[in-house]
Amino acid sequence: MITHNPIDTPHVKETGLSVQPGYQHRFRLNIDSSKALPSTRSITPQRRQCLFNNELELLYFRYYTRRNCEMECDSKYFLRRCQCIPYHMPLIYQNASVCHVKDFNCESIAEAEVNDEQHVSCKRECLPGCFNLEYFPTAYRTPLANTSFVFKDKFFGNFTKKEIHEK
Repeated sequence: MITHNPIDTPHVKETGLSVQPGYQHRFRLNIDSSKALPSTRSITPQRRQCLFNNELELLYFRYYTRRNCEMECDSKYFLRRCQCIPYHMPLIYQNASVCHVKDFNCESIAEAEVNDEQHVSCKRECLPGCFNLEYFPTAYRTPLANTSFVFKDKFFGNFTKKEIHEK
């Protein structure tokens, strides 16, 4: 399960919640919504520390969010370092090539050396949005009955009930 701002690209690694077979899950969502007053537009973005939707045009994404801006910075970085963009990142230029298996070493090295000054500078420009919506979920789970339940999905047929409860 993923909770994210609807105008953000979902990141399973950052916002994903695992739902375990054999359990009933409940989630409590705390929502943080912030919105700058329109009158703050007269203050420079660096001083107010947020960007309105039309103040920084992104190359790939239609709507500005800090996460979308940072993803574009990452794409620029990989394109500069490896002459390709990993498949899971925004293809910021139509003529840019997508990384293949042959580019894996470059991608790995680039990820390890992400302190490139241009990349850091690009991400510094990605201020929070002046309208922001964040979800903070808390998960609760209780085991389903220990006996007499059957999964219709064939995927779970390979697991014993004990394995399902332990995973």
